[in-house]
Amino acid sequence: MANFEIPENPKYTEEIRKFDITDSAHAELFNGVIQALINNETFLKKIQEKHADDTEEQFQQQYEQLTGYTDTKIGQLINGAPETLDTIKEVADAILENETIIEALNEAIGKKLNKDGDISDTTVAFTSEDTDESPTLWKDIGRIVSGKLKEILNRVSIMSNNLKYLRKLCGTTDVSKIADGTLTGIVNSLNTDIQAMNGLKYINFGNFNVEVVNLDKVVKEILDGKIPASLNDTYIGSFILGAAYRIIIHPYTSKKYAAAIVFSYTLSNIILYQKNNDVITRIIIHGEKTVI
Repeated sequence: MANFEIPENPKYTEEIRKFDITDSAHAELFNGVIQALINNETFLKKIQEKHADDTEEQFQQQYEQLTGYTDTKIGQLINGAPETLDTIKEVADAILENETIIEALNEAIGKKLNKDGDISDTTVAFTSEDTDESPTLWKDIGRIVSGKLKEILNRVSIMSNNLKYLRKLCGTTDVSKIADGTLTGIVNSLNTDIQAMNGLKYINFGNFNVEVVNLDKVVKEILDGKIPASLNDTYIGSFILGAAYRIIIHPYTSKKYAAAIVFSYTLSNIILYQKNNDVITRIIIHGEKTVI
């Protein structure tokens, strides 16, 4: 009687024949199915054994790496220290025996400026030029370049003095109400908001959303509240409504009356607006166009 073969390199069979009630009970049929089951079991067993071997080898490698890393760090920590100071206890005992020296070292370290760490609590002695709350003169300042910290801070103090001097020249210490309260906003306000010359003033009315308002609504908003009542002044204004527009406005002493001309490269004609007793009328000026 022969035994089933246990193969050295079995192949896994994914499909195994299923017995049918019409199959004849022949040994050849059963032997084939059983051999396939034996092959699959042998295949899975070899995979399990290989996985166990790999895991053991990987564990050994990691153990050796960790052991080597620990030995290296301990060696770096000791760093050639003499045998009398190569353990933490020996170092602690030495510190206790030399408390006065350690206190002196700690005090010196506390005064040392750490060039790589946090210096927010470090006290630096330097000569300050910012000594007057209301300075009366401008102080020359050199370029701020690399150098000693006390020299850099000295230049910073000169900058503080000069800023206060400039603020004094401006005649106010409160810039919060000028534009948006920032230096950029103040400069933009001085340059673009209102520039007056011989009764002619310029106003930048800003940007308008074309999805919310049209040209008539923008002009009505300008004539109803964005210009002061005046008899002698004429305003040249600009605004953005999907494109750049220009507007010339002549208001009257009462805000109930005004006249305005609107033009833009996007308009086919010049538009005249008249405000009479708070009623605003739009008049389109048609003219013959000639290409030149």
